[in-house]
Amino acid sequence: MRPLVFALILAAASPAVAQSPPASYAAPEDVAAAIARAKAAKALEAEVIVALAPYRIAAEYRAKPTPAALHEKNNELINVLDGSATMIVGGKLKDEKRRDDGNLTGSGIEGGTSYALVKGSYIFVPAGEPHYISAIGKDGLVTTTIYIPKP
Repeated sequence: MRPLVFALILAAASPAVAQSPPASYAAPEDVAAAIARAKAAKALEAEVIVALAPYRIAAEYRAKPTPAALHEKNNELINVLDGSATMIVGGKLKDEKRRDDGNLTGSGIEGGTSYALVKGSYIFVPAGEPHYISAIGKDGLVTTTIYIPKP
């Protein structure tokens, strides 16, 4: 729930959002339902919990590593709710391909720094920074991610 509080504080402090509704709320059961939908999905799905333009918070579940990524337009603040993984940040995408107008993908990363993601940890990935969850623990990885547009 801490990412939700952080996003609402961030949104309230942003001049771009000052004209928007003052807050958006997700009860614990809403968060649990989003996590359940993410776990039930056949592929990685970002299940939106709260959207307060231009920000959104989503629950994600990973049972196995996913392709490396680079988001050109969004920063990501990731909070680990459960499970564990290894994330590599930085370096260069291997086999880089354009996924859409704001995202690149790849088969992995050359170089970069490895971080152990465990319950309770946060990681901020700036827009334009390659990142890759290269290994997942036996219980998978459950996160909330706040997508923050690049200024």
